[in-house]
Amino acid sequence: MEHAFLIVATGSKPFASLFVSYLVKAVGSIKTETIHISDIKHDLTTRLKRFTSDEKDAFDGFYIGDFVQLSRKSEQNEVIKYAAEIDTIKSELADNLNDGFIVDQMCLCTGDLSFLLTENFHFKRINTRDDVEYDDEDDIPYRWRHEAAVLTIFLTDVINRLCVLLSYKPVEKE
Repeated sequence: MEHAFLIVATGSKPFASLFVSYLVKAVGSIKTETIHISDIKHDLTTRLKRFTSDEKDAFDGFYIGDFVQLSRKSEQNEVIKYAAEIDTIKSELADNLNDGFIVDQMCLCTGDLSFLLTENFHFKRINTRDDVEYDDEDDIPYRWRHEAAVLTIFLTDVINRLCVLLSYKPVEKE
């Protein structure tokens, strides 16, 4: 399967939409496909429950970072945010998940990349390890291109792996 992603590095949805509209204006037309994974909250919640029950491969190659946000709708909306090492809050997470809380967003990590995955399959707070040493500090454009290329490769891999993990099925061409 061939994958082609357009990654718009902005925290602003209106700016991303504006960018895509300018791209369409420049090239005439583009075919887009939205990655829609049904019930991502349920799948993340189920996997987190499995993880709290000591199932090591619940996230299949991803590990949980230091942030999890849960919510529950009852008489009023309840939100719990955890910003701690996952092993220190594992039993409390299990209790809250068993009490009907679901995952809204959580930090996932893989290799040199960490990110916050939301219930809408949006990526926030994308971070890479910054251990790269450069010989020539004067070549800032090269450094920027190199870092952007590496981040694009990492994100493409993460998107593909999450689509498999969360059972995304692309629309079949007729």
